[in-house]
Amino acid sequence: MAKKCTVEIVGGFLSWGKTSFINAYLEETLTKDEKVLIMQCEKGNTKIRDNLKSDDRVVIKEFRSNAQIDKRVLNRAINFHEPHRIIIEANGVQTVNNLIENVDASKGTLGALFVIVDGRIIEIFLKSMGAIILSYIHRANMIIINNCGDLLDEKKNKVEDTIMNLNKDSYILLSKSIDSLQEEIKSSKIISKGIYKMITDYFKNM
Repeated sequence: MAKKCTVEIVGGFLSWGKTSFINAYLEETLTKDEKVLIMQCEKGNTKIRDNLKSDDRVVIKEFRSNAQIDKRVLNRAINFHEPHRIIIEANGVQTVNNLIENVDASKGTLGALFVIVDGRIIEIFLKSMGAIILSYIHRANMIIINNCGDLLDEKKNKVEDTIMNLNKDSYILLSKSIDSLQEEIKSSKIISKGIYKMITDYFKNM
C-alpha cells in the first residue's frame, strides 16, 4: 500500500484570500525534501506564485468543483505523484463535508483544515450562506480573519468573538490584509519557516 500523505484543506469564499494564504503558507512550511500537490477547485484573481509553479517540489492540478475530488481521484493522485502533502483549495460555494468523507476514505490522512474569512463581511455571509461557511468553520483547526486592518477595534473584537463562539477549539489568526498575511503567518506561534508542524498536533499538546 502506498504511504499515506497528509491532506490539508483551505476553505473560504471567492476573493477572501485562499490562494494568498496557500502562497504564504507554502513559503513558510515547504521543506527541501518534500513534495506538495495543490488541488485547486476554484480560480480567483490571485494565482500560485511563479516561484512555486516552477519549483519541482510543487505540483498544481485544477478542478471545477469539490465533487471532482473523490476517493478514486485522490488515490490516483497519491499513487502517481507520491506527494508528502496535498493541499486542496476548496470551492467556496460548496460545503466541505463530502470532501472530508472522500479524504477519509482515501489513502490520504486528513490534516489541518484552514478557513479564511473576510472580517468586513463575514457576519453578512453567516446570515445569507451560513450552511456553507459553517461547515468549514465548525471543523476548522485554524481560522484566519482577513482584512482586519479595515475594521475599528469594536467591530474587530465582535467578529473575533463571533468566530470564537462558533469554534472554541480553533486557533484564530487576525490578519490586517492579504498583503500582510505572509509576515503574520511567519510570526505566528504554530507555523514557522522550515519546520512543518500540523495544527492538529499543536492542539494535542496543549
